[in-house]
Amino acid sequence: MPPVSEVTMAIQFPDLPLQSADVGGLWHEYSDRLPIAEDRPPVPPQRETFASLFPIGIQVQILNAPPLPMAAFLAADRTSLVQVQRSRFECAWRQGDSNHPYPRYGELREQYLSNARLFVEFCERRGWPDIPVQQAEILYLNDLPLADGYPLSSPERVFSFWKNSAELPGLPPLDSLRFSQSYTLQSEDEIPYARLHIAAEPVVSEKGPCLRVALTFRGEPFVGIGPGDDPQSAIMRFMDEGHVRIVRAFAAVTTPEMHERWGRLK
Repeated sequence: MPPVSEVTMAIQFPDLPLQSADVGGLWHEYSDRLPIAEDRPPVPPQRETFASLFPIGIQVQILNAPPLPMAAFLAADRTSLVQVQRSRFECAWRQGDSNHPYPRYGELREQYLSNARLFVEFCERRGWPDIPVQQAEILYLNDLPLADGYPLSSPERVFSFWKNSAELPGLPPLDSLRFSQSYTLQSEDEIPYARLHIAAEPVVSEKGPCLRVALTFRGEPFVGIGPGDDPQSAIMRFMDEGHVRIVRAFAAVTTPEMHERWGRLK
């Protein structure tokens, strides 16, 4: 089984006039399935821009009012959650310290659609119809526990592109690593519309010290659609494409030894 520890599907839009008083009403929409409510720090805007050579991630905001916390609504076992802030809606599955296996993309896709529908209906009742989605993204986190035999000293056993560190003369064994890669995707008309980010770093998760491999597909979901196309369908096609590209990229950057270990099907 692939070592998936988290999957997040999200959309980003211009700030809604969401206030603290609205959060309770929004939670009511989800509380039968997500009975735990928490406040969390808001996520800074993360938007892909394609005018320059270098990808731009986190952007600076000038605020006219104090930032509203991100509202998080969680299932009783804390594996499923919805998070909302003025400029972002996201639906996620997180394994945490549970033993629940990754439920597969099809199930998470249906959960996202159901949760997003409730959010859109809530916004319409508040007088905020037709949310202008600017970016969509899907994120997969894969945590490789160091105690389970993923040695930082031999990354060539995990990553297919890594040069054997034993071949580097005069250096002691590698004791830490991190990397980041970005790939820009273009439409058939050669219009850039998304980036695939692949990054790895050592972290301490609920399962102890891990090497965390993050794959994020983020961009503009409406590039190439016609005037009569349904925006929600375009967003879901973008999510579906992101899922496929992430799965293929993870297989490409990891070794056959790891595939055999995870029982990956070709």
